[in-house]
Amino acid sequence: MRLPTLAALAQLVVLATAIPRLEVESGFGEVRGSYNNVYWYWDENGPSFRVDGSDGCGSRNVAGLKTLCMDRINSTFPRAHYILDGQGDKDKHCLLPEDEVLVWSSGTASGGYSYQTSWREKPCTW
Repeated sequence: MRLPTLAALAQLVVLATAIPRLEVESGFGEVRGSYNNVYWYWDENGPSFRVDGSDGCGSRNVAGLKTLCMDRINSTFPRAHYILDGQGDKDKHCLLPEDEVLVWSSGTASGGYSYQTSWREKPCTW
């Protein structure tokens, strides 16, 4: 077995055992205005990858991730799904928002606030 084949096999093992999630930070601040930061994690202890949090589908520049589709900004039912490299379009994995936590608030009506939302893998129902 050649080294590139071993590396590819090792990556598949890591991806097969990973529990991916998204973390979304959204809010408003008087200085920076509205913001949305979206981070992809392959597992609980792994590094994060900042991704484009716009609605729609794209590669999002994460190694091992073929496509990430998001429907969250203008949706009454926020959801996302992803497909791993080497998988077909019918092999989608779905993510739904779980915990939304108020991270900080200025305490005034005109002040800023920040929420963090965790998205976890769930059975696909759409």
